[in-house]
Amino acid sequence: MKLETGSCVIDFLAPSIEDLVVMKLYAQRPNDLQDIRSAAQRNLIDWDVLEHLVYDKDEAKASNIVVRRYSEMVDAFNKFKEEYKYESDV
Repeated sequence: MKLETGSCVIDFLAPSIEDLVVMKLYAQRPNDLQDIRSAAQRNLIDWDVLEHLVYDKDEAKASNIVVRRYSEMVDAFNKFKEEYKYESDV
């Protein structure tokens, strides 16, 4: 992304909704879970991208050094997916 100011252009990266969902699935605080539900209910999530981020060995799994935490995040994702993925297809 680019941000143009009066005197320069600043290049920056911003996380996608799916990136944020993965981060919030790792944290699993009540407010994070509510944010995820809200995004799902508003059909903002690309489920194919999210599944790639969760399961690909070069994505979420590669960025976490504690196997138990990754497993907990995957479990949370699976519960979330069961509850919301097919709702958003309707």
